[in-house]
Order: sequence, then C-alpha cells, then structure tokens
Amino acid sequence: MTDGILFAMIGVTKAKALNPSGCGAFFYLQKGGFIMKMRKKKSIFMSLVLSLVMLLSLTGCGSSEQAGSSSDSTSSEKKVLKVGMECMNAPYNWSQTDDSNGAVPIEGTTEYVNGYDVMMAKKIAEENGYELQVYKIEWDGLIMAVQSGTINAIIAGMSATDERKQSVDFSDPYYKATHVLIVKKDFL
Repeated sequence: MTDGILFAMIGVTKAKALNPSGCGAFFYLQKGGFIMKMRKKKSIFMSLVLSLVMLLSLTGCGSSEQAGSSSDSTSSEKKVLKVGMECMNAPYNWSQTDDSNGAVPIEGTTEYVNGYDVMMAKKIAEENGYELQVYKIEWDGLIMAVQSGTINAIIAGMSATDERKQSVDFSDPYYKATHVLIVKKDFL
C-alpha cells in the first residue's frame, strides 16, 4: 500500500538534534543506522550527489561506528545499508524469481526484488560505499523495523504524515505521484 509520495525514511529513531557531532553535514551515524536530510532536487541524480558529499564531509568527524555494522567489525569490512520495502508494488518494488534486469536478492528468501525503489536504494548504497541488503517487510511493520534497528531505511511510497514524523525522519520526496480516477465517458 503506497500513499503516493515517495520518501527515503532513514534512521533508527526521530533525531533529537540535526547535528550532534559538530560536523557541517546533515548526515550522522546513530545506533547502527543513519539519518539523512536530503535537499529537494528535481532529479534523483542531484539528490544522490548531495548524499555522497554529505557522507564525505563526515570523514573527519570521528565517529567510531559504521552504519549497519557491529562495533567489533574491522575497517576493511564493507558497510551495509539495510533497506526495507514490501516488494509487491510494481513498478516501484516487486519480487521475482531471478536476478534479471539488475534485481537484488531479498534477505532470508530465494526471491529477488526490482523496481524504482530498488534502483534508488542501489544508487544510494553504491554512491556511499555500502553493500545493499533488501528486506521484505509488511507495510505495517516498516516503521517498527527502522525503530528497532532491523533496517536502516525504508525506501517506499510513504507520505510524511505528522504522526509518522513523530517516529522517524524523512528525506525530501524523490518522486511525487498523482492519483486519478478514470471512468468511461458516459459513466458520469
């Protein structure tokens, strides 16, 4: 079930402060996840470039933990971006039985996931040096999965309602959909 506006919801919990580390970026590590405020841009490419710039600006900020990895990991291990989605809302995200057309494995299953949300997740992970893991989670469990740290981000069609904003942070939208009703001309 999607609400029509697609956001990347990123973080373990609602941020207490935008910049607790004193760094000049709107991006910070928190409890194995991360929260990122992306600038609103007309193209996905510009948002991804901004994400990369924000990540690079953290290089000297002194965080000792990597997002998505345990604190006992070595610096040679690749960081993991754990993304949750329903994997059943084509063309945004759907499951399939093979890895054709760039599909990504769904963790804990033999299925693969593909779609616009998956492409966005792949690009964010790639640009920031993360390994991507996608988790298939029921719609009602997505926010709880972010809050519990099971996943770092939700990349799915979810509106940023006031209620949801109390629990998690949202990026600026990366896609806006308009819902319409189409009926036969003589119907009305």
